[in-house]
Amino acid sequence: MFRKIHLPIVVGSGVVLLILILVLVSVAMAQEGNSQGTVVGEGQSITKLQVSPVPGGPGFISMSALAFKPHSQDEQYMYYGQALYNPGASVALYFTPVSLPHGATITKLVMYYFDNAAADLEVSLVIIPLDSALGGDYMATVKSSGAEMGDRYGESTAISYPIIDQQLNSYAIQVMLPPTSDVMLIAVRVDFAYQNQLPLINK
Repeated sequence: MFRKIHLPIVVGSGVVLLILILVLVSVAMAQEGNSQGTVVGEGQSITKLQVSPVPGGPGFISMSALAFKPHSQDEQYMYYGQALYNPGASVALYFTPVSLPHGATITKLVMYYFDNAAADLEVSLVIIPLDSALGGDYMATVKSSGAEMGDRYGESTAISYPIIDQQLNSYAIQVMLPPTSDVMLIAVRVDFAYQNQLPLINK
């Protein structure tokens, strides 16, 4: 038969102060870990993008690399966390449609990427006439340059056909990736502006 043992519990101001210090240290360590931005999930870990916010706008459309799919069934794709790379043996193309505001003016194309190889990736904003299955043209293109261990961004303000016309065209983002896991797309952003100020309240 077990006998209950009652121990006296003494909580003094010193113990309370020690507990408070331990809690504060734990919170500080957690915040420090979050600032480093490590994302962990299902056996993978990557570092969050540490670049400063890229100015632009005032309107934005952003796309995660998770939105892209191969142009053909022969082209392969894989993800490292949320970054897209090409595990195949040759250069591959990936596309995602993008819905842009009718009448807006495109001001900038921005890509976020990782490139630590001699080969480069290329991101393009594409305009496609609604009445053509094979037609289309490039509106803007951003290309990576050089090898560097770290997440970066590239941008272009050289825009062809900058006025969005959804009545006549559709729009897409094309990504060209070399066959290496050392080159990855993280995200794409399209900046736009309106010719006129929009009312604060639309009836």
